[in-house]
Amino acid sequence: MKSRRARIALVLILMGYLVTWTFAPPLARNACVARANRLYSQALEEMQRNIPKELGEDPGKFERIAHPDWPSVETGRAIPILPGILLLYNEYHIGPLYAKGQATYFLFYGFGVLRLVEFTTWIS
Repeated sequence: MKSRRARIALVLILMGYLVTWTFAPPLARNACVARANRLYSQALEEMQRNIPKELGEDPGKFERIAHPDWPSVETGRAIPILPGILLLYNEYHIGPLYAKGQATYFLFYGFGVLRLVEFTTWIS
């Protein structure tokens, strides 16, 4: 009886890993791209607010927060740590001095992912 329960538990765990490995990485990558796009739009709004138009200053000499060709998102390998838990290295580049790289743990709940914890590896 115990061996049957153990086999069923092992099969369920392996199925959980397989489902996590198959469906979670694209969802996690999409979440990273959506976050970078949100940060990019916030940076564009910040740039518009910080240009002192009423002072008659030249807006071209102010430092740009957001680069016109960005945001850029790069993701590394996605590794399922446990069934439903995914580790993904990702980095985003919003502007010349606005970029970040991090290792992120995502919770895969079947229909989407939830960002649990981030460990920043570099910031510019």
